[in-house]
Amino acid sequence: MQTPWCMPPASVPLDLESSDEQIFRLAEAMLESAAGHMNRTDWHARMLSRMIEEGTIEQRASE
Repeated sequence: MQTPWCMPPASVPLDLESSDEQIFRLAEAMLESAAGHMNRTDWHARMLSRMIEEGTIEQRASE
């Protein structure tokens, strides 16, 4: 299931009979209690900036 968040991997028991909505809400609650959580858009921008600073990726001009 795609989510709008980025967080470290976690292993928790999951009832696969739960609806997507229930699983989404469980993941959201776990996220809010996890250190270092952020939404995917912020994570992507942060990683792009870091890779540019480290020279591991070149910034390309947007067309």
